[in-house]
Amino acid sequence: EDAKDLPEGQRPQTYKRDDYNCTGAKFAANGVEFARFPQPNNFHVNNKKTVMPVPTCQNGACNQLMKAVLQPAATSNPLAPYFPPFTHFVILYRENHTFDDYLGDCATTVQAGCNGAVQSTNHISSVPNLHTLAKTNALMDAYSTGTQPPSGPNHWWLFSAQSSSSSQQQSYPGATGTQFDRFLKGPSGGYTFIMNGDFYWMLNTGSGYWRNPATNAIEALPVNRPGTTIPEELNYNHYTCCGQNDDDQTIANDYMNFVTANGLPTYSYVELFNDHPGTFQDIPKNDAVTKQIADSIMNNAAYKDNTLIVVTEDDTQNGNNGPDHVSNTYRVPTVIIASPTYMKQHYVSHVAYTTNNVLAAMERTTQNVHPGVIDPNNNIGLATFPMTTSDQAGLGDPLEDLWVQGATPLSATASGTPTTGNAPLSVSFTGSATGGTAPYSYSWNFGDGSAASTVQNPSHTYNSACTCTATLTVTDSSSPAKTAASSVSINVSAVGGPLAATAAATPTSGQVPLNVAFTGTATGGTPTYSYSWNFGDGSATSTLQNPSHTYNSAATYTATLTVTDSSAPVKTATSSVTITASPIAGTPPGAPTGLTASPGNGQISLSWAAPASNGGVSITSYRVYRGSSTGTESLLTSGGCSGLGTMLSCTDTGLTNGQAYFYKVSAVNALGEGALSNEASATPVAVANPLSQNFDGGTAIPAGWTATGLWRVGSNCLGAASAPNSLQFNSASACNYNPLRSSGFATSPAFDISTAPAPTLTFNTKYQVESYSGHTDQMTVQAKTATGAWTTLWTRDSTNPAQTTFTPVTLDLSGYKSTGSQVRFSFDSIDTYPRSYPGWAVDDVAVQAGVATAPGAPTGLAATAGNAQVSLSWGAPASNGGSAITSYKVYRGTASGAETLLTAGGCSGLGNVASCTDASATNGQLYFYKVSAVNAVGESAQSNEASATPTSTPTQLIGNPGFENGSTNPAPWVATSGIIGSPATEPPHSGSWDAWLDGYGTTHTDTLSQQVTVPSNISSAKLGFWLHIDTAETSSTTAYDTLQVQVRNPSGTALGTLATYSNLNAASGYTQKTFDLSAYKGQTIQIYLLGQEDSTLQTSFVVDDFALNVQ
Repeated sequence: EDAKDLPEGQRPQTYKRDDYNCTGAKFAANGVEFARFPQPNNFHVNNKKTVMPVPTCQNGACNQLMKAVLQPAATSNPLAPYFPPFTHFVILYRENHTFDDYLGDCATTVQAGCNGAVQSTNHISSVPNLHTLAKTNALMDAYSTGTQPPSGPNHWWLFSAQSSSSSQQQSYPGATGTQFDRFLKGPSGGYTFIMNGDFYWMLNTGSGYWRNPATNAIEALPVNRPGTTIPEELNYNHYTCCGQNDDDQTIANDYMNFVTANGLPTYSYVELFNDHPGTFQDIPKNDAVTKQIADSIMNNAAYKDNTLIVVTEDDTQNGNNGPDHVSNTYRVPTVIIASPTYMKQHYVSHVAYTTNNVLAAMERTTQNVHPGVIDPNNNIGLATFPMTTSDQAGLGDPLEDLWVQGATPLSATASGTPTTGNAPLSVSFTGSATGGTAPYSYSWNFGDGSAASTVQNPSHTYNSACTCTATLTVTDSSSPAKTAASSVSINVSAVGGPLAATAAATPTSGQVPLNVAFTGTATGGTPTYSYSWNFGDGSATSTLQNPSHTYNSAATYTATLTVTDSSAPVKTATSSVTITASPIAGTPPGAPTGLTASPGNGQISLSWAAPASNGGVSITSYRVYRGSSTGTESLLTSGGCSGLGTMLSCTDTGLTNGQAYFYKVSAVNALGEGALSNEASATPVAVANPLSQNFDGGTAIPAGWTATGLWRVGSNCLGAASAPNSLQFNSASACNYNPLRSSGFATSPAFDISTAPAPTLTFNTKYQVESYSGHTDQMTVQAKTATGAWTTLWTRDSTNPAQTTFTPVTLDLSGYKSTGSQVRFSFDSIDTYPRSYPGWAVDDVAVQAGVATAPGAPTGLAATAGNAQVSLSWGAPASNGGSAITSYKVYRGTASGAETLLTAGGCSGLGNVASCTDASATNGQLYFYKVSAVNAVGESAQSNEASATPTSTPTQLIGNPGFENGSTNPAPWVATSGIIGSPATEPPHSGSWDAWLDGYGTTHTDTLSQQVTVPSNISSAKLGFWLHIDTAETSSTTAYDTLQVQVRNPSGTALGTLATYSNLNAASGYTQKTFDLSAYKGQTIQIYLLGQEDSTLQTSFVVDDFALNVQ
């Protein structure tokens, strides 16, 4: 009966076509199955290029001819280090039970329950070889195919002719006819070759039949492609021919004999199915054969480092075959075998791989043309590989986590110094290489038509202007060799004028100390320039373009400027200016006037007025003389009245109360010390303490004091700091504070410290209380004003160590000044436990008014330059000396350390402020400042020094900077027609207009320029503009289209190239570019943009919002 009448899926074991040749299907006749793929005898050629016959037609006659002979392809692996360079791929395909029954799955899932461990189930002893392979190599414990088991179709569809109408799991939807050319493209068909090389196909199961689309009949395999004599499948199918599966050892022997005779094919698919119950089940033999095949390949030196073996099965069980099966998960562990050079050994992967991961890995290793994640829409994507749903999700990961990182790709790096300059420009190039296979060879193309160099680090001279790309090509020592390239852009400008330097100074003469501001300029040569000043007086040189210098000795000096340009070799030019520093004309200052002396407690405050004449030279300091009798004064060299600057007051501290002191003061300028002032005298006096109590007047609480709780006066228990008594908190009889909870206050009488300059509380203390972490037995000292609340100043408790001797304590009362201030001592045991400790004692309680002094120096003085002014700010002193600050004084000078008091302007006559503005400054002059604070006692030391140079407001020189005059009135710009516009495709940075150079995609040149005169009396000149570049060029190494930013003279000769941009700099949005044009001050120049585009692929250079700011 015709097989087409049988129900689909029924396999007629005795049915075969009349012309079916089982012997031929066994590869018994060499070449029968490979007739379609002519191969040389050497099966070890890697990555062979398969060349297909093509029709050759001439004069209407067509013939099938071979295009060329077979050639080996490049053996490089472009995926390294992403994937190892395998050239052979072997799948050992087994029946369900082997893995599920014998590797074990921990009764739940392999991934969740086992963490890769091989389990000791009841069948493990039957498959020792499989366990050896799993433990020696890599085990993937979660080979998952989602809702469909992998089964035959997901592997077979590559080569078999199975249709979607079969009873097997469907491997692709809507398939008709054979799918053989999905992987091995024949003379006709819609797909390109996916793999090149040799194939071995051994199918040992009963699925070798198909439904012929031409006859719709079920036919056995192999069959010929219709109209040809080429077998449709390379098939070993004893099940179909003989009605039974072959012994696994027979299958293994046939395969290994084939490999021995012909070499290991690129791809091998070997089915070992005779562990299946009900057929020819021989699990131990299956286990042995699996390892036999794997060991035969991996122990062969020709294959061990280039072969990947996958031991897998057709599907999992669904929980119906025993507790050791993975219930309804369709997960299969898979053993992966490869060289330890490339694959991790003794490794368990927990990644949920899919069937397609294996296929993707095979394709990538044998063809090496698809790095990265597989594109599901290309010729190896879903349209070509119709997998199950879960397989499709696995396209991006070809077993990635199993591999050892591969070799680093070859990389080249090129650099040159300098990269800009005038012709002739000598450039030193440096080449280096990494990755690949050393040693390397080097080849330099300098981009100017000259001969190449094979030196790694050559030098080359560019003799004419160009924007040249020097390209380094590195070749490694691999076979075949690999190459890598890198380039560097060299911008060579036309020869400029001779380098010239100009030195200027202001002033060039004057009295010492003479502060001179120098100005240096350079023209010609090759910008940028470096500067070096020798001031001629033996001082250190300066590398500033415009430095300042002070001459302190009278003489005639020659200050020399040396300018160095950026050419190669560098050029230098010098210029000098003569400075005459004259001796100071004048006399020492007169005597200070109005000296007064005000006594204090252990101190005397002095103040005086400046001399009527400073002798024609600024006063730099004052000197104070002191004696113990009239006319016996000597110079003070320490203390608050020594080392004075130009301040007009000071406080002499550390004096003896009741002793009379006599004072005189002198003024000092650069010519010497002046006469002494009038004499003034004063006698320091002691000030009575507002409160003083030593508790030695008896054992009663002193008059005016109040006490609660256990506070008492006595000598026993804790003793006294000054005999006989102290104030104590304890029981006199028991020497403890044993009531359940003890607390109380000892409060002083009120005292007047309303005018005290620096009031303090002092006392001696001794205590011994419970040692406990709970903060019990709290001792506090508090203070208050007449109307204020009690505030704690000092505290101790059970967490502090005992104080077994009297120790002095000093507390600040500055915050409690009033006519009725008080202090008190408080004790609180907190808890209710009995105490056996002696408690707390205080003695010698005193409130002292303190000694007021001049304030500390102001802090953080800062100077900020403005237009003809300097703004100053400072912080208050850390201490006001016990007396409120009433004012600040500002000192200014034109040299460091030469400041004198400002007596006019916005920084004179100040009150208690923290800033001022000196509006009497001259632009370009460097000023130095110091500040002092003043209170009722006197003037403080001066602050830190701050300096600033007032500058004028920048002037912008570019006309029509944003092109907002429109395209019909571009002046003062000179531009190629059509580049100034307001296109929607290239919007401006701001406003409505911009300049768009190039962008045509053809050979083209655009220019944009404006002529400006840079003033000679400026200190800086900054050019800026905004640039946007977009391009259709695809190169990441070659500058095909360029924009040069140049400085030219009025006749159009390039003086220098500031920068060169190209298609390599393309980016979204605008970026601001800035350049220093200070080297061109005093010159009339052109800001010149030159855009040049090659013959194909546009690059647009869009510029906007120019500015040339000078000041």
